[in-house]
Amino acid sequence: MESNKIIDSLLNVIKIAQKDTIQINILNAIGDEYEKTDNYKQALKYEEQAQGLDEKCNYNKGIINSYNLMALVYRNQSDYEKALKISLKLLQISQEAGDKNGIENAFQGIGVVYMNQGNYEKAYENYLNGLKISEEIGDKKVSANFYHNIGQFFMQQGNMEKALDNYLKALKIRNEIND
Repeated sequence: MESNKIIDSLLNVIKIAQKDTIQINILNAIGDEYEKTDNYKQALKYEEQAQGLDEKCNYNKGIINSYNLMALVYRNQSDYEKALKISLKLLQISQEAGDKNGIENAFQGIGVVYMNQGNYEKAYENYLNGLKISEEIGDKKVSANFYHNIGQFFMQQGNMEKALDNYLKALKIRNEIND
């Protein structure tokens, strides 16, 4: 499996990496690879290690990445309470740092949690906030995701016309970027 080779390589590299931003990025990458293989326990282990170093180094980008990946893991485990708590912290840190990618990711994560909890209005509100940021920074892939999620919201509400409109916007963007 390709992810196992990547993880093995990253585990070898981390042994010689200095305890700085490089090691934080490697720990985040290891956590990300474990998340892709659904090994959530290992993913969280490496994200928590990265987070500890992030805070010591005051490395906002690494902190934001760690929180984003941890929230994703908790969402994938359907632990929405932890996912929401971490996503809200991600939003706060990203706003303080002025990191718009972190902000859009936080809004997406918060929206997904609310959608899965049946709090559709809050999900919709977060999707709209995130869409505004993603369009502002030109992040077309994430904009397409927001349009898709907004389409799901309208589908849930029984508004098929608006659902279809948003699904088509998502599809148009995905076709433009070959996604």
